[in-house]
Amino acid sequence: MHTDGSNVYAGAYVYFLNDTWRSHWGGFLIVMDQTVNQFVAKKEKAQEGMRWYRRRWLNENELEEFMLEAGGMGRCIFPKANRIAFLGNTTYHMVTRVNEEAGDCVRLSLAGFFSLRKS
Repeated sequence: MHTDGSNVYAGAYVYFLNDTWRSHWGGFLIVMDQTVNQFVAKKEKAQEGMRWYRRRWLNENELEEFMLEAGGMGRCIFPKANRIAFLGNTTYHMVTRVNEEAGDCVRLSLAGFFSLRKS
Protein backbone atom coordinates (compact mmCIF):
# COMPACT_ATOMS: atom_id res chain seq x y z
CA MET A 1 0.00 0.00 0.00
CA HIS A 2 1.54 3.31 -1.04
CA THR A 3 1.01 6.74 -2.61
CA ASP A 4 2.78 8.01 -5.71
CA GLY A 5 4.83 10.83 -4.26
CA SER A 6 2.70 13.46 -2.60
CA ASN A 7 5.54 15.97 -2.93
CA VAL A 8 6.89 14.78 -6.27
CA TYR A 9 3.90 14.04 -8.51
CA ALA A 10 0.54 15.73 -8.98
CA GLY A 11 -1.03 12.33 -9.66
CA ALA A 12 -0.76 9.14 -11.64
CA TYR A 13 -2.63 6.96 -14.08
CA VAL A 14 -2.90 3.26 -14.89
CA TYR A 15 -4.08 2.12 -18.31
CA PHE A 16 -4.97 -1.57 -18.60
CA LEU A 17 -3.81 -3.32 -21.79
CA ASN A 18 -4.48 -7.01 -21.17
CA ASP A 19 -6.87 -8.59 -23.68
CA THR A 20 -8.58 -11.01 -21.32
CA TRP A 21 -8.84 -11.08 -17.55
CA ARG A 22 -10.90 -13.11 -15.10
CA SER A 23 -11.77 -11.95 -11.61
CA HIS A 24 -10.39 -15.08 -9.89
CA TRP A 25 -6.92 -14.36 -11.35
CA GLY A 26 -6.33 -11.42 -8.97
CA GLY A 27 -4.25 -8.44 -10.09
CA PHE A 28 -6.80 -5.91 -8.84
CA LEU A 29 -5.98 -2.26 -8.28
CA ILE A 30 -7.21 -1.46 -4.77
CA VAL A 31 -7.71 2.27 -4.13
CA MET A 32 -8.51 3.54 -0.63
CA ASP A 33 -11.42 5.95 -0.29
CA GLN A 34 -11.09 9.67 0.44
CA THR A 35 -11.93 9.30 4.14
CA VAL A 36 -9.06 6.87 4.65
CA ASN A 37 -6.61 8.97 2.59
CA GLN A 38 -7.43 12.15 4.53
CA PHE A 39 -7.17 10.38 7.89
CA VAL A 40 -3.76 8.91 7.05
CA ALA A 41 -2.57 12.29 5.68
CA LYS A 42 -3.31 13.89 9.06
CA LYS A 43 -1.30 11.18 10.81
CA GLU A 44 1.56 11.64 8.32
CA LYS A 45 1.67 15.41 8.90
CA ALA A 46 2.12 14.76 12.60
CA GLN A 47 5.43 13.04 11.77
CA GLU A 48 8.51 14.19 9.87
CA GLY A 49 7.95 13.49 6.15
CA MET A 50 11.10 11.55 5.25
CA ARG A 51 10.85 9.49 8.42
CA TRP A 52 7.26 8.55 7.52
CA TYR A 53 8.26 7.71 3.96
CA ARG A 54 11.12 5.42 4.99
CA ARG A 55 9.08 3.63 7.64
CA ARG A 56 6.15 3.17 5.26
CA TRP A 57 8.24 1.18 2.79
CA LEU A 58 9.79 -0.88 5.55
CA ASN A 59 6.27 -1.62 6.87
CA GLU A 60 7.24 -0.49 10.37
CA ASN A 61 4.59 2.13 10.87
CA GLU A 62 0.93 1.99 11.79
CA LEU A 63 -0.37 2.59 8.23
CA GLU A 64 -2.60 -0.47 8.19
CA GLU A 65 -3.99 0.29 11.64
CA PHE A 66 -4.67 3.92 10.61
CA MET A 67 -6.55 2.74 7.51
CA LEU A 68 -8.70 0.37 9.56
CA GLU A 69 -9.31 3.06 12.19
CA ALA A 70 -10.53 5.41 9.43
CA GLY A 71 -13.04 2.86 8.18
CA GLY A 72 -10.86 0.67 5.99
CA MET A 73 -12.93 1.13 2.85
CA GLY A 74 -11.63 1.22 -0.68
CA ARG A 75 -12.51 0.43 -4.25
CA CYS A 76 -11.46 -2.58 -6.30
CA ILE A 77 -10.70 -1.80 -9.94
CA PHE A 78 -10.67 -4.79 -12.28
CA PRO A 79 -7.89 -4.77 -14.91
CA LYS A 80 -10.28 -4.55 -17.84
CA ALA A 81 -8.83 -3.84 -21.30
CA ASN A 82 -8.87 -0.16 -22.34
CA ARG A 83 -9.78 1.04 -18.85
CA ILE A 84 -7.85 3.94 -17.35
CA ALA A 85 -7.72 4.90 -13.69
CA PHE A 86 -6.47 8.25 -12.39
CA LEU A 87 -5.01 8.54 -8.88
CA GLY A 88 -4.38 11.64 -6.82
CA ASN A 89 -0.91 12.03 -5.37
CA THR A 90 -2.09 11.28 -1.82
CA THR A 91 -4.28 8.32 -2.77
CA TYR A 92 -3.16 5.10 -1.12
CA HIS A 93 -3.34 2.11 -3.46
CA MET A 94 -1.89 -1.29 -4.22
CA VAL A 95 -2.12 -4.12 -6.76
CA THR A 96 -3.06 -7.58 -5.55
CA ARG A 97 -1.05 -10.64 -6.49
CA VAL A 98 -1.77 -12.36 -9.81
CA ASN A 99 -2.72 -15.98 -9.14
CA GLU A 100 -1.18 -18.99 -10.86
CA GLU A 101 -4.59 -19.74 -12.37
CA ALA A 102 -3.93 -16.90 -14.85
CA GLY A 103 -1.55 -19.28 -16.63
CA ASP A 104 -0.01 -17.61 -19.68
CA CYS A 105 -2.45 -14.66 -19.56
CA VAL A 106 -0.52 -11.54 -18.69
CA ARG A 107 -1.85 -8.67 -16.61
CA LEU A 108 -0.49 -5.80 -18.63
CA SER A 109 -0.77 -2.12 -17.78
CA LEU A 110 0.90 1.17 -18.56
CA ALA A 111 1.45 3.53 -15.63
CA GLY A 112 2.58 7.11 -15.68
CA PHE A 113 2.79 10.21 -13.52
CA PHE A 114 1.80 13.85 -13.74
CA SER A 115 4.78 15.92 -12.64
CA LEU A 116 4.42 18.83 -10.25
CA ARG A 117 5.42 21.97 -12.11
CA LYS A 118 7.52 24.30 -10.00
CA SER A 119 7.47 27.94 -11.08
